[in-house]
Amino acid sequence: MSATGKVNISYRVGGVVVDAVIDRTEEQGATTQVELPAGVAATLTTRTDANTGILTVLTGHGITDAHTVTLFWTGGVRRGLTVTATTATTISIDVGAGTDLPAVSTAGVVCREVVTSLGHIGDDLEIFSIYSANRLMANIRDAGPATLLALDITAKESWAYISNFSGTNPFAGVTLVTAVLANGGTTTVTANILHLKDTVI
Repeated sequence: MSATGKVNISYRVGGVVVDAVIDRTEEQGATTQVELPAGVAATLTTRTDANTGILTVLTGHGITDAHTVTLFWTGGVRRGLTVTATTATTISIDVGAGTDLPAVSTAGVVCREVVTSLGHIGDDLEIFSIYSANRLMANIRDAGPATLLALDITAKESWAYISNFSGTNPFAGVTLVTAVLANGGTTTVTANILHLKDTVI
């Protein structure tokens, strides 16, 4: 059994257009699609410290203290925030990792996180790419679960590792077990994780 991965890249710089095609053929390829709930517009109205604060939101936000959330704002993202309390119009957040919380009155988007299984041996990956039509937080973790790579991906762009093209494999010597994803937009979105690898597990 074999699978083919194809990457089309178009460079347009200084009036010159160069189109490149990258082909990889290995044992297994697939796309993991993850439906992500819409984020909620939020304003940081209390900032206790770099990782603790209160967000003001509209009613019907649907976030509870059972959720772990990511907060996005221009210039930063903080993931893995614990929701410590909620009301109809506030969400209290604590801990997490990433950028320190911004100044009071900063507007952003808060979204509950979704965990999906991966199960990839890093050395086997030939192509690993993540894409979303909205801004996306992706936290790739091992069995720990410890963070292997945390990404803040711009809407309609993508992050990718392509063997013998995009530099050193960031997952060499490790196993990717889960991805924690969060939507930085206020509409629902599907995140796509594409993977081509040279063994079947």
